[in-house]
Amino acid sequence: MQIDELSKIPDIFTFDRFLIFEPHSDDADIFVGGLIKKLSNMKKEIILVTVTDGSKGTYNPYENEGSIREKRREERLNSSFILGIKDTIFLDYPDYDLPDKKILVERFIKLIRELKPDCVFTVDPFLLYEVHPDHKIVGESVSEAFFFSPMPLIYKNYTPHLVNTIAYYITQYPNNFIDISDTFDFKIEAIKKHKSQFNEEDFMKMKTYLTYKNGEYGKKIGVNYAEALKILTPLQIHTNVDAIYL
Repeated sequence: MQIDELSKIPDIFTFDRFLIFEPHSDDADIFVGGLIKKLSNMKKEIILVTVTDGSKGTYNPYENEGSIREKRREERLNSSFILGIKDTIFLDYPDYDLPDKKILVERFIKLIRELKPDCVFTVDPFLLYEVHPDHKIVGESVSEAFFFSPMPLIYKNYTPHLVNTIAYYITQYPNNFIDISDTFDFKIEAIKKHKSQFNEEDFMKMKTYLTYKNGEYGKKIGVNYAEALKILTPLQIHTNVDAIYL
């Protein structure tokens, strides 16, 4: 093996089966919705895992958790349909009250070994200034599950499975920009379904921001709109001092 092979970044479009984790039901739409639609247009298989029930996601003191939970589930299913997501799995852990990380890692390893994806997506747990614990815990737990899922002596009840690649979204250190010029409008339409999270004014702010940010990413590769990922392999996420530069 040559040294450059250790630093090679995989082409995610060579994969067929994707398992995408999101802490809350709108996270994937906002940050990789265009890519998800692009993959579904290519007939790739996409399974989305929404980890929390989102039941505390409101500024309205008159809302209750049960009502928010049901709204967010329905919104997620509606946006999944727009993006062409094959299956949406709701783990329904309480929003802002996730269990111990070890419990999550075992749950995620079980999912990875059952569903056997080629590529796993999650939020980048190393995002500087990220204060939401759900994002940090989910990102760390998925990363750990990704790394340990092929090891047979860890959680022996489930058959090991090696995942080729992990792709981090909401990342400060992207190494891949994906053209979403043809699917940007679908991404925006999917986000619009999350009415419990975005009133009309907030939706327009989000649309303005994404038009700018995805446009900024697009300029890096000479297209109208792009989304950013940090793509790594199992060899690159453990004791690799160069991973930040890859």
